[in-house]
Amino acid sequence: MNRARRQASIGRTAEKLYHAQLHLEAWAALQTDEERFNREAWAISYQESVLLHLELAWLSFLAELAEFYKLDRPRDLADLERMLKAADIVAPELITLSERWQERGDDLHDLQEAWSSLRVPPAENGKDTRPSAPAMIATAQESRGPGFDRLSQWWRALRAAIEAGRQQMQEW
Repeated sequence: MNRARRQASIGRTAEKLYHAQLHLEAWAALQTDEERFNREAWAISYQESVLLHLELAWLSFLAELAEFYKLDRPRDLADLERMLKAADIVAPELITLSERWQERGDDLHDLQEAWSSLRVPPAENGKDTRPSAPAMIATAQESRGPGFDRLSQWWRALRAAIEAGRQQMQEW
């Protein structure tokens, strides 16, 4: 295993978790900043940024797992599972993560659903149904996805899942 490459992946995962934390902190500060211009737009920006940083942390962690087992960098969890199966490798740390990923109502599953929603443009029957900018800002928090508390919860859940996965890799 290329130790430097694995260390780089571990660093990248930590960096993305930290960036998500920074954006959560900025979003929290925004909530009390009554004088900030375009507060709703900033909130949407922080919300999506946190989601994207969490997704990048997850993908980086999957790369850590792949490197641990001397596999190529996976595109997603299913790709890593296929590579492990093809190499006839059982990855105990991945079993729990995979189960959580698929269990509706689990934080990791819900986080994945939120990531997926960012990739789908808001459209209905092939027509763009996005409201105008002022209307979108007025309804942003209700229609654009998870709120601050939910994203904070997902950040904690992902960080804990990554730490648990790393611990299992060390024990194995």
